[in-house]
Amino acid sequence: MDFLQVLEGAAYVGFIAGAIFAVLELREIRRDRKLDLLMRMHDSWCTPEFEEATIKIMRGNFTTGPEAEEQCSVVSLKMVADYFDHAASLARQGLVDAKWIVDVYDFEACYEKMKPWILAWEEQMPGRYDDFRHMANETRTRRLAAEKKVKGG
Repeated sequence: MDFLQVLEGAAYVGFIAGAIFAVLELREIRRDRKLDLLMRMHDSWCTPEFEEATIKIMRGNFTTGPEAEEQCSVVSLKMVADYFDHAASLARQGLVDAKWIVDVYDFEACYEKMKPWILAWEEQMPGRYDDFRHMANETRTRRLAAEKKVKGG
């Protein structure tokens, strides 16, 4: 074995080590981006305006879109519905962990409460809140399956 073969072997080892390092760094960057996204979502969720809008909506007593708009502002309704729709979209695309999103946000209760307004809004913009609806339905299906399992059915 001559000196050039040793150098060539060392170069291959260095190349492989560099590739492994690059893959590990990319994974770390991806994890950091996900964490950053989750923290930004949390920051939006915890603003006084968002909390006030959510409380108003959840305490509201409405059965139609116009009633919802009388009791809560359109801006509040849209802000909350958009947030839930975007969170659901991120989960469905795999950009955030769907299990975590479902554990943190009550899609089912919020969608059911906002349903009259959402249906009225979607008359103007069909399918606007499809991800929100999908996540609420998926959450409901999981909850009912868990309840059925607990009851032994």
